[in-house]
Amino acid sequence: MEDVAEKAQVSVSTASRILTRDRNGRFSDETRQRVLNAAREIGYRPNLAARSLISGQSNIIGFVSPRVVDTPFTALRVLQILTHIEIACSERGYHLLLSSPRYVNGALDEHYMQLLSSGYLDGLIIHDENVNFSLLEPALEFGIPAVVIGNREHPYFVNGDDYLGGALQAEHLLQLGHRHIGVIGLPDNSHYAARLRLRGVMDVASRMGVSTETFYRRDGDFTSESGLAAAHYLLTHHPEITALLVNNDRMAIGALQAARQMGLRVPQDISIIGFDNLPQSADTTPPLTTIDQSVELWGEAAVAMLLRVRQGEQPVSRMMDTRLVIRETTSAPRTGGLR
Repeated sequence: MEDVAEKAQVSVSTASRILTRDRNGRFSDETRQRVLNAAREIGYRPNLAARSLISGQSNIIGFVSPRVVDTPFTALRVLQILTHIEIACSERGYHLLLSSPRYVNGALDEHYMQLLSSGYLDGLIIHDENVNFSLLEPALEFGIPAVVIGNREHPYFVNGDDYLGGALQAEHLLQLGHRHIGVIGLPDNSHYAARLRLRGVMDVASRMGVSTETFYRRDGDFTSESGLAAAHYLLTHHPEITALLVNNDRMAIGALQAARQMGLRVPQDISIIGFDNLPQSADTTPPLTTIDQSVELWGEAAVAMLLRVRQGEQPVSRMMDTRLVIRETTSAPRTGGLR
């Protein structure tokens, strides 16, 4: 750093603040360029570990999502959120660290606890929807600033309205005239978002005076394979079903595949509605009717909120818009079921 400062003819403090992207420093473009050129010519590279010891800041933000069925980073919705978190971090001079802790035999992955205790993270964005364990609680015990993506109770969160989304799914199908509906969800007491979505479905049916005795449920695990299996089961065991209401788009894509395998036309023989509005949902055959929660905005909102928390502020949490996107997989029911 001293060599850079000498070559650029500035103080060591000025060189340090320019090279660490100190936003409080006010330097002319000419001074900034001299320092950057000097660093490039000398071959200066910052030592992040040393910098964090001096400044008490690592410029590393962690994104944590639990590994339950498979790695969360294969889930399209998580990848969509993660992409925008990475962009927002990069634009602000932060690096992103990914972790997918397991929960085994009543305890969280020891590697996750080691990460929390390392003092290496400036903050955490936690995707925390599992009912049976919390990734947030140990982070707060270590005093790490955190923002939640999901329904975990916390002062600082980014989320969509899952209850409203489920209500919109049910309202759409019931208004079309469907009464024999297959519901593909997740097991009770496993996932906050899934639970809220199904509660919205049942509450709307009750408000509209529709009996749920002809709602037939089969659970999956958010994967397309589980949606395929659940749809096969429901349509085989309850051929009177005229619509499938599915808890996420991945399982709905599996349900579309099941319908094709069974020789059913969508939506003429069976309507299907998903949840998430993944980019792929507009490209299915036919394009999938679904629920949109503006997920592409969550990453930017979460990073901005976390950095405000780090500065000692109390930002307002964000509940993103939740809306129905009608495409081509839903229509009025046929008569008579599959028989």
